[in-house]
Amino acid sequence: MVTAPHIGAIRTALLALVLVGCRMVNPAFDGAASETSTAGTLATSESDSGTTASIPESSGGSAGAPCGGEQTRCDDECVLTTLNLQHCGGCFQQCPMTSVCVDAECVLDCKPDDAVCDGVCVDVGKDPEHCGECDNPCAAGDLCADGACVSECPAELPDVCGGGCVDQQSDPDHCGDCPTACGSAELCAAGNCEPGCAANLELCDTVCTNRDLDVANCGECGNSCAASQLCGDGTCVDSCDAPLLGCGGSCVDPQTSKDHCGDCNQACPGQQQCIAGECECPVGEVACGLQCVDTETDKKHCGECDNDCGGGSECIDGECEACDEGLTLCGSKCVDTETDKKHCGECNYNCGSLDCEMGDCV
Repeated sequence: MVTAPHIGAIRTALLALVLVGCRMVNPAFDGAASETSTAGTLATSESDSGTTASIPESSGGSAGAPCGGEQTRCDDECVLTTLNLQHCGGCFQQCPMTSVCVDAECVLDCKPDDAVCDGVCVDVGKDPEHCGECDNPCAAGDLCADGACVSECPAELPDVCGGGCVDQQSDPDHCGDCPTACGSAELCAAGNCEPGCAANLELCDTVCTNRDLDVANCGECGNSCAASQLCGDGTCVDSCDAPLLGCGGSCVDPQTSKDHCGDCNQACPGQQQCIAGECECPVGEVACGLQCVDTETDKKHCGECDNDCGGGSECIDGECEACDEGLTLCGSKCVDTETDKKHCGECNYNCGSLDCEMGDCV
């Protein structure tokens, strides 16, 4: 007769054979984990002796509590996939360093004074193909100076580089001569690239950084915080004091941080600043795409975004209007070619250091 102990032994032998077979089919098979997972569907099971024994319950793969509002849970954090650089459009879809996340898409982020033209960042202040704005080419032989097409460069921008007027004594893209561009931790001074940083940043070795926030240079160059610490106000701390957040090793204010606006990794594009946790344009301007514009005067966004006045008119108080009698439309502005130094006698004829009288440079 087969007794209970014999049945237990048979069960054990059969289970061993099954595990061996599984490992032959899938070498990565973990019999112990499988056994626990299978048992986890029950809270208790009867032992061979007839007593009740506790069996571990499965966690069920829970990813944590549901996120609130429009947030999505990505691993162990709740994020807005419409804005988050690390999870743009979906979990773990990281944007490149030169981009920001806008409406769940990674888009190119340019310097405040640049514009995105044909998918690239363009300095519309000196690009003759996009002078003053995208797709506004200067006439053949003319140059682009400070966003306006001119026949010759003005005294304050005396040098010509690539059809644009620049000052090689201070221009970091053309420092000393046209092909010389200064590095990210250099400034152009007297025509030479010198070590230096923009405002609010300081030089540590060859890197410009904010020592109030940099976990590798916290408070002073080379002062690296411990692996578990963050840098806040130039001091290594174990945690950030409310309302500051720990983002990328730094204690930041999500109400004002341009790189972490409203939450970690939500960067404001272009000219927009972080105000009360929201990316906003300067006072008097509105966001049209990634650009901040004055819809009262912007010819391509007159009164509202994408309302283009076209040729022959300008934007006045948010309305597209033809130029008044005696004025000529030059680019996007109505000017008096009898007195305008940049449009003397005709559009884009620049008097430079001279005055414009009766349509002549004198």
